[in-house]
Amino acid sequence: MLSFSSDIAERQAITSALHTAEKIADEVNEAIRDQEGRERLHEISQELWIGQGRLDLTAPTRHLGARKLLKEGVLSKAKSGRRLRAVLCSDILVLMDEGEKGLYRVPISVTEIKIRPAKTGRDDPLIRVHLSYPRGGDVIVLRAANVREAKAWTEAIVEAGSKAREGIKSVDGSGVGVAIGMH
Repeated sequence: MLSFSSDIAERQAITSALHTAEKIADEVNEAIRDQEGRERLHEISQELWIGQGRLDLTAPTRHLGARKLLKEGVLSKAKSGRRLRAVLCSDILVLMDEGEKGLYRVPISVTEIKIRPAKTGRDDPLIRVHLSYPRGGDVIVLRAANVREAKAWTEAIVEAGSKAREGIKSVDGSGVGVAIGMH
């Protein structure tokens, strides 16, 4: 339609309508992704326990509003090859034993994570997760299926950490503190 119209006002109206339709479609798609993410977090939460309490990944965060599922997939420990299901949320990284469906480690706040390049200096599928001092200054080295997947995980974790720190600072100015729902 746009290419057949010669009237400038009509072309502008069509262009405006097109942009409005694209914006609405983007918002609908985002709402669908959010709903699917909430449903998936609910499914995962059904099998996660810390001590006597169930870990509720659908609970809102302390400072960032509703928790969002950003990325999920299987990674393995670099040395042992142990397969872990990784779930990256807007405020935490959850590592679970793939076969047992239990937690491999207590959820890690994305604000406590620093990703460093692999020491080998070559392109390899390693993700070096450095945990800040409150967690003991630990390093977890994970292996992705390939270099591209490792890069995608690295970028997602870094971006989540950055957004979480920004959100926390805007609320209380400190840049720390994540709530994990327990039932």
